[in-house]
Amino acid sequence: MIIEGAESFFLRGNSVGVLLIHGFTGSPAELLLLGKFLNRAGFTVLGVRLAGHGTNELNLMKTTNEDWFNSVLDGYKMLGGFCEKVFVAGHSMGGLLALKLAAFFNVEKIVTLSAPIFIENGVNTRDFSREMKRRN
Repeated sequence: MIIEGAESFFLRGNSVGVLLIHGFTGSPAELLLLGKFLNRAGFTVLGVRLAGHGTNELNLMKTTNEDWFNSVLDGYKMLGGFCEKVFVAGHSMGGLLALKLAAFFNVEKIVTLSAPIFIENGVNTRDFSREMKRRN
């Protein structure tokens, strides 16, 4: 069962669509204000809910990154049925899923918000800046 308020949202606009992808353990609601802003600017907006998200921890634990990417694919194809062009924006893990989507499909434009670039095993946050200086 989906938690009330965690559902996907669709805001009809012009022929340019924006697919919004939330982050890990989040829901489309975290991007609803952005979606409404983009819709007021004329865009058609779909805030997709990733598999297992917006439900409970047991459902989330049963899902994989492949399930989450399939949710993104479904949203991309659905939005493509309404729009001539599709832009994609993702927050955190959603940004990584947006980049993965762009590797397989002709995404017109892409925006990543707070998407991690890399995480190295054994390096904590205090050591991170030291490690980056050493590499440069």
